[in-house]
Amino acid sequence: MFLYWMAKTLSTETREILRQEVGEFDPAAAIGTPQGGIPGSLFVVQAPNQRPRSIPLREEMTIGRSLQCDISIPDDRFISQYHARISLQNDGCLLEDLGSTNGTYLNGTRIKSPTRVQRGDRVALGNTILEFRK
Repeated sequence: MFLYWMAKTLSTETREILRQEVGEFDPAAAIGTPQGGIPGSLFVVQAPNQRPRSIPLREEMTIGRSLQCDISIPDDRFISQYHARISLQNDGCLLEDLGSTNGTYLNGTRIKSPTRVQRGDRVALGNTILEFRK
């Protein structure tokens, strides 16, 4: 157990030092994620106890800790049970906060009402980061 704790601490501290010296690694920028246009999928960049994955968007999807959500992130304790909703429409895609306690952030700005999103946009909710993709 001690070795596990030491390895985890060293890994966390090393990651923080690299982040300060090199800056945050942006995998989307590294692979050239297209910007603009109506997204067709949502990519889980970072979520507690989940691997990165791509989720095809449907007409309406909810995001939250609840297992009833279309995109369930049960291990992020900073996300509400029903945190946000994504709605695909003929002319675009909307992201809406569902009255969450900690808010929904689109490209670093907290959203207060349904907001249009496009490919390349990043959403932060709790400790989770999602990105809209093609």
